[in-house]
Amino acid sequence: TINVNTGIQPSSRWYTGSGLFRGVTLCHSKRVHILPDGIYVITKDVTDDIAFLEAQVDVENQTLENRMVEVKVELFNDGQQEKPAASARRVIEVRKNSQETAKLAIHLNKPLLWDCDAPNLYIVKATVTDIGVFRTHRNPNVNYAVDEAATIFGVRTITVDSVRGLRINGKTTKLKGGCVHHD
Repeated sequence: TINVNTGIQPSSRWYTGSGLFRGVTLCHSKRVHILPDGIYVITKDVTDDIAFLEAQVDVENQTLENRMVEVKVELFNDGQQEKPAASARRVIEVRKNSQETAKLAIHLNKPLLWDCDAPNLYIVKATVTDIGVFRTHRNPNVNYAVDEAATIFGVRTITVDSVRGLRINGKTTKLKGGCVHHD
Protein backbone atom coordinates (compact mmCIF):
# COMPACT_ATOMS: atom_id res chain seq x y z
CA THR A 1 0.00 0.00 0.00
CA ILE A 2 1.19 3.49 -0.83
CA ASN A 3 -0.03 6.41 1.27
CA VAL A 4 0.46 10.11 0.52
CA ASN A 5 0.48 12.67 3.30
CA THR A 6 -0.25 16.08 1.75
CA GLY A 7 -0.52 17.76 5.16
CA ILE A 8 3.23 18.35 5.40
CA GLN A 9 3.11 21.25 2.94
CA PRO A 10 1.34 24.30 4.36
CA SER A 11 -1.78 25.10 2.40
CA SER A 12 -4.80 27.24 3.14
CA ARG A 13 -7.07 25.76 0.49
CA TRP A 14 -8.08 22.43 -0.91
CA TYR A 15 -6.31 21.51 -4.16
CA THR A 16 -7.60 18.72 -6.42
CA GLY A 17 -4.14 17.96 -7.81
CA SER A 18 -2.59 16.81 -4.54
CA GLY A 19 -2.05 13.18 -3.67
CA LEU A 20 -2.41 10.12 -5.87
CA PHE A 21 -5.36 9.98 -8.21
CA ARG A 22 -4.15 7.37 -10.72
CA GLY A 23 -2.64 3.91 -10.51
CA VAL A 24 0.98 3.65 -9.39
CA THR A 25 3.44 1.14 -10.82
CA LEU A 26 6.77 0.43 -9.16
CA CYS A 27 9.47 -0.59 -11.63
CA HIS A 28 12.18 -3.05 -10.65
CA SER A 29 14.73 -3.81 -13.34
CA LYS A 30 18.14 -5.25 -14.03
CA ARG A 31 21.23 -3.01 -13.84
CA VAL A 32 21.28 -2.79 -17.67
CA HIS A 33 17.75 -2.27 -18.89
CA ILE A 34 15.33 -0.56 -21.26
CA LEU A 35 14.05 2.70 -19.80
CA PRO A 36 10.30 2.96 -19.09
CA ASP A 37 8.57 4.23 -22.26
CA GLY A 38 11.95 3.87 -23.99
CA ILE A 39 10.84 2.35 -27.30
CA TYR A 40 10.03 4.58 -30.27
CA VAL A 41 9.37 3.77 -33.92
CA ILE A 42 9.47 6.48 -36.56
CA THR A 43 8.10 6.04 -40.08
CA LYS A 44 10.76 7.53 -42.37
CA ASP A 45 9.09 6.67 -45.70
CA VAL A 46 6.30 4.35 -46.79
CA THR A 47 4.92 2.96 -50.06
CA ASP A 48 2.54 0.12 -50.79
CA ASP A 49 5.47 -2.31 -50.99
CA ILE A 50 7.83 -1.25 -48.20
CA ALA A 51 8.09 0.94 -45.12
CA PHE A 52 11.40 2.38 -43.97
CA LEU A 53 11.29 2.65 -40.18
CA GLU A 54 13.70 3.71 -37.48
CA ALA A 55 13.41 2.07 -34.07
CA GLN A 56 14.95 3.85 -31.10
CA VAL A 57 15.53 2.01 -27.83
CA ASP A 58 16.70 3.91 -24.74
CA VAL A 59 19.05 1.75 -22.65
CA GLU A 60 20.31 2.58 -19.16
CA ASN A 61 23.44 1.18 -17.53
CA GLN A 62 23.41 1.40 -13.72
CA THR A 63 26.67 -0.50 -13.25
CA LEU A 64 30.14 0.85 -12.51
CA GLU A 65 31.58 -0.37 -15.85
CA ASN A 66 31.01 0.47 -19.50
CA ARG A 67 28.87 -2.35 -20.93
CA MET A 68 28.48 -3.81 -24.42
CA VAL A 69 24.79 -4.34 -25.10
CA GLU A 70 23.03 -6.15 -27.95
CA VAL A 71 19.71 -4.52 -28.83
CA LYS A 72 17.22 -6.53 -30.89
CA VAL A 73 13.91 -5.19 -32.18
CA GLU A 74 11.16 -7.38 -33.66
CA LEU A 75 7.91 -6.21 -35.28
CA PHE A 76 4.84 -8.42 -35.09
CA ASN A 77 1.47 -7.98 -36.74
CA ASP A 78 -1.00 -7.37 -33.90
CA GLY A 79 -2.41 -10.77 -32.93
CA GLN A 80 0.23 -12.78 -34.85
CA GLN A 81 3.21 -13.15 -32.56
CA GLU A 82 4.68 -16.43 -33.78
CA LYS A 83 6.87 -14.99 -36.58
CA PRO A 84 8.14 -11.40 -36.73
CA ALA A 85 7.21 -9.33 -39.79
CA ALA A 86 10.64 -7.61 -39.56
CA SER A 87 13.59 -7.41 -37.20
CA ALA A 88 16.94 -5.71 -36.67
CA ARG A 89 19.79 -5.89 -34.17
CA ARG A 90 22.93 -3.99 -33.28
CA VAL A 91 25.53 -3.78 -30.53
CA ILE A 92 26.15 -0.52 -28.68
CA GLU A 93 28.33 0.56 -25.78
CA VAL A 94 26.57 2.12 -22.80
CA ARG A 95 28.92 4.00 -20.51
CA LYS A 96 28.76 3.46 -16.75
CA ASN A 97 25.87 5.15 -14.93
CA SER A 98 24.47 6.62 -18.14
CA GLN A 99 21.90 6.18 -20.90
CA GLU A 100 22.33 5.54 -24.60
CA THR A 101 19.86 5.34 -27.48
CA ALA A 102 20.22 2.50 -29.98
CA LYS A 103 18.94 3.45 -33.44
CA LEU A 104 18.03 0.58 -35.74
CA ALA A 105 16.91 0.78 -39.38
CA ILE A 106 14.04 -1.58 -40.20
CA HIS A 107 12.57 -2.44 -43.60
CA LEU A 108 9.00 -3.73 -43.38
CA ASN A 109 7.68 -5.43 -46.52
CA LYS A 110 4.00 -5.01 -47.46
CA PRO A 111 3.15 -2.78 -44.49
CA LEU A 112 -0.40 -2.56 -43.19
CA LEU A 113 -0.96 1.18 -42.81
CA TRP A 114 -2.73 2.76 -39.86
CA ASP A 115 -5.51 5.23 -40.56
CA CYS A 116 -8.88 6.21 -39.10
CA ASP A 117 -10.79 3.60 -41.12
CA ALA A 118 -8.30 0.74 -40.70
CA PRO A 119 -6.31 1.17 -37.47
CA ASN A 120 -3.74 -1.56 -38.24
CA LEU A 121 -1.23 -1.95 -35.42
CA TYR A 122 2.11 -3.65 -34.94
CA ILE A 123 3.72 -4.80 -31.71
CA VAL A 124 7.36 -3.77 -31.24
CA LYS A 125 9.32 -6.05 -28.94
CA ALA A 126 12.76 -4.84 -27.85
CA THR A 127 15.28 -7.14 -26.20
CA VAL A 128 18.45 -5.85 -24.53
CA THR A 129 21.22 -8.32 -23.67
CA ASP A 130 24.23 -7.32 -21.58
CA ILE A 131 27.00 -9.15 -23.46
CA GLY A 132 29.97 -7.98 -21.41
CA VAL A 133 32.67 -5.37 -21.00
CA PHE A 134 34.94 -4.06 -23.75
CA ARG A 135 38.47 -3.12 -22.82
CA THR A 136 41.09 -4.11 -25.43
CA HIS A 137 38.74 -6.90 -26.46
CA ARG A 138 35.27 -8.02 -25.40
CA ASN A 139 35.18 -9.78 -22.06
CA PRO A 140 31.99 -11.80 -22.34
CA ASN A 141 29.45 -11.86 -19.58
CA VAL A 142 29.07 -15.28 -17.95
CA ASN A 143 25.44 -14.64 -17.02
CA TYR A 144 23.82 -12.70 -19.83
CA ALA A 145 21.33 -10.23 -18.31
CA VAL A 146 18.30 -9.80 -20.55
CA ASP A 147 15.56 -7.16 -20.40
CA GLU A 148 12.50 -7.05 -22.66
CA ALA A 149 9.82 -4.46 -23.30
CA ALA A 150 7.08 -4.02 -25.88
CA THR A 151 4.81 -1.33 -27.22
CA ILE A 152 2.36 -0.88 -30.08
CA PHE A 153 2.52 1.48 -33.06
CA GLY A 154 0.95 2.10 -36.44
CA VAL A 155 2.84 2.63 -39.69
CA ARG A 156 1.73 6.00 -41.01
CA THR A 157 2.85 9.39 -42.27
CA ILE A 158 1.30 12.57 -40.89
CA THR A 159 1.69 16.01 -42.45
CA VAL A 160 0.00 19.35 -41.78
CA ASP A 161 0.04 22.47 -43.92
CA SER A 162 -2.13 25.56 -44.40
CA VAL A 163 -3.40 24.52 -47.85
CA ARG A 164 -4.31 20.83 -47.47
CA GLY A 165 -4.69 20.65 -43.68
CA LEU A 166 -4.07 17.39 -41.83
CA ARG A 167 -3.05 14.49 -44.07
CA ILE A 168 -2.63 10.91 -42.88
CA ASN A 169 -0.88 8.65 -45.41
CA GLY A 170 -1.41 11.33 -48.06
CA LYS A 171 -5.21 11.58 -47.55
CA THR A 172 -6.84 14.70 -46.13
CA THR A 173 -8.46 13.98 -42.77
CA LYS A 174 -10.98 16.30 -41.13
CA LEU A 175 -10.58 16.84 -37.39
CA LYS A 176 -13.79 16.53 -35.45
CA GLY A 177 -12.57 17.99 -32.16
CA GLY A 178 -11.50 16.56 -28.89
CA CYS A 179 -12.04 16.91 -25.19
CA VAL A 180 -8.89 16.22 -23.22
CA HIS A 181 -9.16 16.17 -19.42
CA HIS A 182 -6.93 14.61 -16.81
CA ASP A 183 -9.90 12.80 -15.26
